[in-house]
Amino acid sequence: MMSDTAPPGPAEPFAHDFRQPLRLASDDEARLNDWLSSACAALGEACERTLPFEVQPSVASIGSTRWSRFVEELDATKIGYSLEFLDPGLHSLLVLRRPFAKLLAAGLLGERPAQLPADSTLSPATASLLKLILETFVQSVRDCWPQAVPGHIQLQRDVSALSRQRVVSDEEALVCVTFRFQLPQGTEHWYWLIPQEPLQAFLDSTASTAQVVQGADEHESLQGLLGGLPARVTVKLGSVELNPAQLKALKVGDVLILNQKVDAPLSVSVANATTFLGWPGRVGSNQALQIESVVKG
Repeated sequence: MMSDTAPPGPAEPFAHDFRQPLRLASDDEARLNDWLSSACAALGEACERTLPFEVQPSVASIGSTRWSRFVEELDATKIGYSLEFLDPGLHSLLVLRRPFAKLLAAGLLGERPAQLPADSTLSPATASLLKLILETFVQSVRDCWPQAVPGHIQLQRDVSALSRQRVVSDEEALVCVTFRFQLPQGTEHWYWLIPQEPLQAFLDSTASTAQVVQGADEHESLQGLLGGLPARVTVKLGSVELNPAQLKALKVGDVLILNQKVDAPLSVSVANATTFLGWPGRVGSNQALQIESVVKG
C-alpha cells in the first residue's frame, strides 16, 4: 500500500532491458523538472486566488515505471484522469487520492476543512469541481510551455477502476512525475504518468540555443582531446570480485552480479581514461551506446 506522506514505489527503476535506455537523459530530466516546477508555481498562485487555505505544489521526483508496476502500488482511494499530451490520441494519466480531491472541491466552495475528508465516491458536483482544479493544472502547464507556441494538452475523462484498467501497453516505459502538495491538513501527492518515448523526443526538441552552443563547445573540447589519432573506446558493463575458490567453482550457466546499478549510466573509457557516461541500447542487430555526458577531467 502506498503511504499518504511519501512518494510511491512506481518512481523506482525496474529491471533494465538492453533494448532501450530506461530513464530520461539527465539534461531532459532537468528540463522537465524546470518546466513543471514553473507550472507548480503558477498553480500555487492560482490556488491562492481561489482556495481559502494555502496550497504549495512542487515536483517531488521524476522516475520511470511500467503500468503493471504502478498498478501494484495502487490502493482503493486512488482515482485517475486521462490527459491528452503532445499529440491528440496520445494519453497520459493523472492519479490522486479521493480525499485530496474532496478537499480541493470543498475549498472551491469556500470551505476550510480542518482535516482531509473521509474517502467515499465522488458526487457529480464534487467531480465537476475537481475537474476545474485539474483544468487549472493543465492551464499552468500550458502557460509555462518550454516553446514559444504551446503544444497540445487537454483533460479528457475520469478513468474508473484504475487497478483493472490497462491504460497503456505494459511494454511501454512511462515517466512518473510525483507532485507534492503541502497543505494545512497535511501532505498529499498526485502522479502524472507520461509515455517516455514521445516525451523524450519532445524534450530533446526544446533544448535552448545556449545548450546547443555548450554542446558545440564540448564537441570542440573532445576533438582536441582525441586529436587525429585512432583510439580504442571501451564500454564497461561492470565488475565483480571473486575469491580463488569462487573462481574455481565457476561453470557454464552461473550468473555474476555486477557492481553496476541498472539505473546508472555506463562508463566509457578512451585510452584507459573514463571520458564519457552513456546508456546501452541497440542499433539493428548490434549493441550500441548513447553518450549522455562528458566526464570532466
